[in-house]
Amino acid sequence: MRETEGKQEKSTKMEIDQEGSRINSLPDSLLLHILSFLEMKYVMRTSVVSKRWKDLWASVPNLIFSLSKSDVRSEPLLRKFMDFVDRVLLLRDSTTIQKFSLAHRREWWERPFNLNHINSWVCTVTKCNVEHHIVDVYLADYELFNVPSSLFTCKSLVELCLADQVFIDFPSSIYLPNLKTLKFSMIGLGDGLNQRLFSGLPRLENLSIHVHSFSDEDMDILIDIFAPKLREVRMFLIAGKADYYPNVHNVKVLIDSPMLEYLLIDDICDALYSIKNKSSSLVKAQIEVGPDFSLDAGRVLETFKGVSQVKHMELFGSTMRALGSVDGNALFTFRNLTHLGLSYDNLLKLPEALQRMPILESLDVCNWTGKEDRSEVEDIDLSDDDDLSGEFNWLQSEIVPSCLVTHLRVVRFDTFEGKNDVQLVKYLLKNSKVLGKMTISLPCYLSGEKKKFHEKILKFPTGSKTCQVQFS
Repeated sequence: MRETEGKQEKSTKMEIDQEGSRINSLPDSLLLHILSFLEMKYVMRTSVVSKRWKDLWASVPNLIFSLSKSDVRSEPLLRKFMDFVDRVLLLRDSTTIQKFSLAHRREWWERPFNLNHINSWVCTVTKCNVEHHIVDVYLADYELFNVPSSLFTCKSLVELCLADQVFIDFPSSIYLPNLKTLKFSMIGLGDGLNQRLFSGLPRLENLSIHVHSFSDEDMDILIDIFAPKLREVRMFLIAGKADYYPNVHNVKVLIDSPMLEYLLIDDICDALYSIKNKSSSLVKAQIEVGPDFSLDAGRVLETFKGVSQVKHMELFGSTMRALGSVDGNALFTFRNLTHLGLSYDNLLKLPEALQRMPILESLDVCNWTGKEDRSEVEDIDLSDDDDLSGEFNWLQSEIVPSCLVTHLRVVRFDTFEGKNDVQLVKYLLKNSKVLGKMTISLPCYLSGEKKKFHEKILKFPTGSKTCQVQFS
């Protein structure tokens, strides 16, 4: 018995030695590539493996630092972390840093980072020709992040991400000739997001801007984006205004990017968007605006004019209400649109909107309101009568958009909310002549009544002989 156990131990030891030999036989370049996927606190631990590994960490191209929530709640642990970053940057060799990532997620009441340390780290990695620079930290509330000017003239920089909820003081001289991705998450706009910034970014392809609040100096605000190679824009103006920011009168966003392919707008401060997309390059647009956006028809028209060439569009929140508030004669046609995604909110003008989408092939109607409990939604009518009178009154609409007759082939409903949804299903089944598939996802509270609901839906008349209705 002991002899057998001894053989097993010896065999296991030999296997471990063999695995160690295999790893040690790998060239340094491959080992460094493997280590570059790890956080630095784990990379440093490999220095005790053997003599060969002792200094290997100093050449790792990616410096990834992450501070946990438990660490930030302790002053000694926070100090230990900052000392650790200082030591790594001091002792590593002079090879190029491909990526510097500093992540620190905290609650607003927890300890902030010291800005002097961050600025020092930024200066150090910039001198090492950093390519990807990611600082995702919470600083002290409303603390001004004086980004070292050297960062904005770093010729090697390909990606720059600065977050979260900080003031950014842009330097007077900006030139990042290789920058392709730029992400900001900031408090206050000032006059930084204009041609002075974007003229120094000739290769910019991906832009993401989060504005969490306005400063007291922000009044008439202009975001002027001109980037000829820009392909993706994500604009989050989630500051709100009105009672919170009485000095903010107008927010205007100009986007001039002839190669734009993707646009996301999440806006509750009712900005005016002027999008000069001079070609049909726009593939996908996702738009969510606040409830007051529809009060200005000119603003609605100007915004949707800029995305009229889009192929795939998703409308959230009050966006559909804004689109429906415009006189149909004034609204342009979405001639390239093949997919439309909508929330259940504000579907009143859907037939009129569909008239402006002649080649629409697929329609998604989804529940983005977060309602899951039966007490929060309107009861779905499962009676056998045909009285489906409701707010939208779909069945009395005399409008049959051309896309329903010639192009619409796929419809998906994600989680019904009430009687109006049944109306819409009946309207689409009746008028869609080439519909091939309709998928309906029922809410949890109807799990015991699915059979009855299925039977009711399947009795609705269909305009397409090949349509299949599926339930999930």
